[in-house]
Amino acid sequence: MTNRRPPRNTPGVPAVAPPPPRSVGREYWPLTAGDQVVVASLLCICLAATVYRVLWTVGPAPHLVKIDQLPSRRIEFRIDINTTDWPLLDLLPGISEKMAQRIVAYREKHGPFRQPSELQQIPGIGPKLVERVRPHLIGWTDIRDSS
Repeated sequence: MTNRRPPRNTPGVPAVAPPPPRSVGREYWPLTAGDQVVVASLLCICLAATVYRVLWTVGPAPHLVKIDQLPSRRIEFRIDINTTDWPLLDLLPGISEKMAQRIVAYREKHGPFRQPSELQQIPGIGPKLVERVRPHLIGWTDIRDSS
């Protein structure tokens, strides 16, 4: 008796699938070499289009402003000395962050300022600084009697 295999389509005998081919030293990659070339070409075209778009809209050097060449402008503003927080007081000429915080602390302790000369009671503020910031300040509560 010889050991014969049954034919593939024999009824009642389950079909045995051949094992999948093994790749030695390579991982399975679903794209063929031709497909990989097409994908790489499309990626390069997209990258080139993106670079072109960025350079076209922004340009190599966007419109730079040369601050040294601009004419200086004087900015006029007025701040209410009795309601403003220290970050706005810090914008005044000659007033530092610490000094602005001292102004707010003095105002909270002693009440609203009635006249500009009261600022001189704060350490670090003298008559010259008061005259320098006076045009920018409003809100003095001193109501003088005109009678």
